[in-house]
Amino acid sequence: MRLERLTLSGFKSFADATEVRFDAPINGIVGPNGCGKSNVVDALKWVLGERSAKSLRGGSMLDVIFAGAHARSPSDLAKVELVFSNPIVDRDQDGQPQRELPINTEEVSICRALDRDNTSRYFINGSKAKAKEIRELLYGTGMGKGGYAMIEQGQVAAMLQAKPEERRRILEEAAGISGFRDRRQESSRSLERSESKLEVFRASLASTERRLRTIRNQAERARQYQVLESERVDLQRYLLTETFLRLETELNDAIQRRRESAAEGAVWLAALEEAEADLTSKKQSETEAWQLRRKAEQTQSKAEAEHAAAAEALRAAKERYEAATQANAEDKRELEELDTRESHLKAERNTHECLNAEASTQLDQTRKALDEAVATRTRTRQMAVDAERQAIRAEEAVTDTQQEAERRRSEAAESEARREGTREQEEAANVRLQNLREQTSSIAQKLESARGSFTAAERAKVIAEENTSVQAARLASLGDQQSVLASNLSEIRAAEARIQSRLDALVELRQSREGLAEGIRKVLERPESHPGLIGVLAELIETDTDAADRLELALGEHAQTLVFDTRQSAQQASARLAEAPGRIRIASLEPQGSNPLPRHNGSRPNVLHNVHLGGPGAWLTRRILQKTYPATNIQDAKQQSLLYPGSRFLLDDGTVLESDGRIVVGRETSAAGTIVRRAEERRLQEELDELLVRQLRLNENLAGVQAGEKEARQNLEEANLKEREAREALNTVQAQIDREEADQKRLRTETESAEQTCSSMAARSKQFTMLAEEARERAQVAEDRLGTLRSARDEARALLDLQRKDDAAAEKAVDDAHEDHREAATQAEAAHRTLAATNRELDESIKRRQVWLERHKKRQTEQKYAEESRNTNQDRLNLAETMLARRRSESTKANQHAEAAVIARQDAESAREIPRSGSIQAEKEIQSVEGLLARIALERDHLGESIRSEEAFQMEDIAASAVNFDPNPSNDSDRASREERLEEVRAEIRSLGHINLDAIQEEQELDENNEKLIEQVADLESTIVRLTELIERLDTESRAMFGEAFERIRDHFAGEDGMFRQLFGGGSAQLELVPTESGDIDLLESGIEIRATPPGKRPRVLSQLSGGEKTMTAVALVMAIFRSNPSPVCVLDEVDAALDEANVARFCKTIQSFTDRSQFVVITHRKLTMRSCQRLYGVTMQERGVSKLVGVRVDDVQETKQGDVALIETLPTSIAHPV
Repeated sequence: MRLERLTLSGFKSFADATEVRFDAPINGIVGPNGCGKSNVVDALKWVLGERSAKSLRGGSMLDVIFAGAHARSPSDLAKVELVFSNPIVDRDQDGQPQRELPINTEEVSICRALDRDNTSRYFINGSKAKAKEIRELLYGTGMGKGGYAMIEQGQVAAMLQAKPEERRRILEEAAGISGFRDRRQESSRSLERSESKLEVFRASLASTERRLRTIRNQAERARQYQVLESERVDLQRYLLTETFLRLETELNDAIQRRRESAAEGAVWLAALEEAEADLTSKKQSETEAWQLRRKAEQTQSKAEAEHAAAAEALRAAKERYEAATQANAEDKRELEELDTRESHLKAERNTHECLNAEASTQLDQTRKALDEAVATRTRTRQMAVDAERQAIRAEEAVTDTQQEAERRRSEAAESEARREGTREQEEAANVRLQNLREQTSSIAQKLESARGSFTAAERAKVIAEENTSVQAARLASLGDQQSVLASNLSEIRAAEARIQSRLDALVELRQSREGLAEGIRKVLERPESHPGLIGVLAELIETDTDAADRLELALGEHAQTLVFDTRQSAQQASARLAEAPGRIRIASLEPQGSNPLPRHNGSRPNVLHNVHLGGPGAWLTRRILQKTYPATNIQDAKQQSLLYPGSRFLLDDGTVLESDGRIVVGRETSAAGTIVRRAEERRLQEELDELLVRQLRLNENLAGVQAGEKEARQNLEEANLKEREAREALNTVQAQIDREEADQKRLRTETESAEQTCSSMAARSKQFTMLAEEARERAQVAEDRLGTLRSARDEARALLDLQRKDDAAAEKAVDDAHEDHREAATQAEAAHRTLAATNRELDESIKRRQVWLERHKKRQTEQKYAEESRNTNQDRLNLAETMLARRRSESTKANQHAEAAVIARQDAESAREIPRSGSIQAEKEIQSVEGLLARIALERDHLGESIRSEEAFQMEDIAASAVNFDPNPSNDSDRASREERLEEVRAEIRSLGHINLDAIQEEQELDENNEKLIEQVADLESTIVRLTELIERLDTESRAMFGEAFERIRDHFAGEDGMFRQLFGGGSAQLELVPTESGDIDLLESGIEIRATPPGKRPRVLSQLSGGEKTMTAVALVMAIFRSNPSPVCVLDEVDAALDEANVARFCKTIQSFTDRSQFVVITHRKLTMRSCQRLYGVTMQERGVSKLVGVRVDDVQETKQGDVALIETLPTSIAHPV
């Protein structure tokens, strides 16, 4: 089986679909750091089912999806596919091919895809699969999780530094028992689940059997109840039907009487209606007469109001006419004044227009003079600017020359100073050289001391590891004890919760006074109103749960007796409660006479014999029940009543035979269960107290175990701390040795450097002397040029002063011209404003005259309208006086007509009284009949309630039965016998007690469920046996396979021809099983310990090996495993990074020796490793954040000075081509 190809799409930095073909025995992958080489290894791990994002160098599993780059958007899907060849290795008896992988195809494809919604999917040959199926497919190939087929960066050191138990996982994969271990774990979990289910089913079976025994009795009583209930329904139907017929007959007779009374009432009602109609007519006439009178009065009032309004309107019209005449005269005077002002303003406007024209002419002349002065100033200012620039350039030349001279002098001084500094450095270098030689001697002594400390630290580490194992075993034992105690405590807490829940329910019933009559509850709700009240007798009795039920039956209605402390308080309460609802019994705890509790008759014990009775109500209960005796049945009770006259008897079935011969069946429903609940509450409280005591003891034991566990944990932490300290001390000493060796090497280098420094300081001093001399010569040349430049600067300054004077004269001329122009502009502006003001005033005068002219016209119109209104209102007043006289006459006539209508109405009321009396008498007769009908209806309602209380039939059933019902009226004894039998049936039903009609169906269901549970228990027991046998078989096979594989691997690793000696060229190594906590070697649990001694060195622990030695040791172990159980593919990620050239050569030679049985994928930076590969791929990142795969020809790999390859930077473009 070979790995054919790997396809990546959207996985990490591989944004595009990339296919890698592995068509050579050794395939190499190279490239710069950070370009994505290790992402290929991550892809292999991921597609084979890796679930740890940390193992894939990510924070979450979504990090494997390409996250985007500068010019790339993120991918929505990461997909990796592996394709293996699957050759035929054999054929079975039927000739069917047997392949290396249990799938009958030439190639096997394993694919995994992940979406952005974190949905991961697996595929085998394109069909959906589970990760478990992929693991099972690759069992024994070394390619599973934790296998030996993939060695990543850092895993070499981790393999050697891992604990023995972790190192064992690699050998389990090689032995082919990792699948057995998974199957064993799965079987163990199945066994635990089956055992747990078995306990549940056994508990359910026991509960079902207990429930079945109870329900069978209930089902038998339910069947008896059904027979009696059927007879009761028939008797009840007969009696209800007979009552229904009687009520129907009485109802028909009453309806006939009501019809006759209604007919007589109708005659009187007709006469009454006729009289009422006449009276209504008279009342209507009276009403109309009064309405006409009110209308006449209203009309008269309106006429008077109209007369007053007309007079007022005439007065107002006269006032408006006079006001309009006066305003018209004032408007004429105002118009004449406005005409005179308008003529005066027009003359002023002509004068101001002439002055404005003269000012405009003067303004134009001054503007021309100003423009000429500005042009002259511009020319003189430009000449001044040019002169100033020339002066500045001259000044800058002088300044630059001065600065150059100063710089040259500074350079000379600096060279002198550096020469002096060089001499001082030369002296210091000599001193440092002497110190370095002394430090080299000191380092040699420290190095010898550190090597001695290393041996002591190694011994301390071994002791600390042994102590850690002891403390870990103790901690595990205490943890098991804590689990057992915690389980017991949980069971107690569950029982406590159940009891507490029932107690809460009982307390709630007691506090709500469930079962007590309404009158008694009201009394108990206000105890302050009844001094001396102690409570109800049922709540004052303490007895056992077994006796509570019969005691409650024996007390009966006496259980609700109100108990007071004295006879006096009881008598006072009886007076207060005389009007209370319902019957209330009252008693006191005060004895009567010297013998408050007389002895019972004869020697027969009463119902309280051997009954534990306590509480405040015990004495009163004994007094009440002193003549109540137990009896077996009713015949026994009647016979004993002859011997003990005046006694009561309690039968075994709970029936009570009273002293007067009454038989009481069933319970007092209002007080049912009070004593029983009180007894149950006390029993549950005792059980709860006992549970609390047990819980307290378990808590104490648990606290002790937890304290011991805490102490053991602290000891373990201290042991771990000591172990870590020992390891750290060992590492510290090793690091110290490494530092001292490095310091020794560094001091040699620094000594050589100091000697070279001393020789170079003299040469530098001579060089600085020459530089100082040259700088002084250049400073003198700058001083000579400075004099010439200063003369040129003075001439430029003189020319600048002359040009500035001319510019000042031109500036003064411009200012004078500005002043003349401003004065002319001011005069022109004043003339223009005066002309504008005159024009505005003239326009305003014209507009005002127009307004007054319009107002004058309006006033003339108002005067005309006022005159017309005055004349109109005068006519209106004359008409109002005429109408007022007419309305007063009409009002007088309406008063007379209303008085006549009142007299007619009074006569009609007198005539209505005769038929009214007759109608009232008929109505009384009807009401009498209605009363009879109401009584019949009430009886029918009672009948209906009786019928509705029966679930067996409805009102319609009784009505249908009454159609063909033929009772015998003369035979009253038949109805009495039926009623007596009905009472007997009811008594028998009550004697059955509570009936559970669902018990019959439940009995059948419980029988079926019980059979199913028996079958399930048997199935689970057989399953547990099978699983136990499977686990034992797996353990046996695993021990045998692991033992054989361990011996082979140990021989291949540490034998004379083992891989360790081949890679190291000698030396020795050991591969050992570590004893378990019990001190024995267990092939299923023992860890693996590695010991290595490279050639020429003493035996050393793995942590003392160098990085290259660790790598070689790990490679030797992996190759030994490969020799024992070759994996189809081996991935080595930069395993050779810590090796030198010689060891790289051995490493490559070893890999090549395995190409006949395995295929290698090597990720490397080393030249020799690349040259040993038959096929090379380069990973580049020419586009930032996006990895590309290119093919590389092995012959073109170039050497660098360091001996490795910097891909892409060193490879020619011609040999790097995309795959």
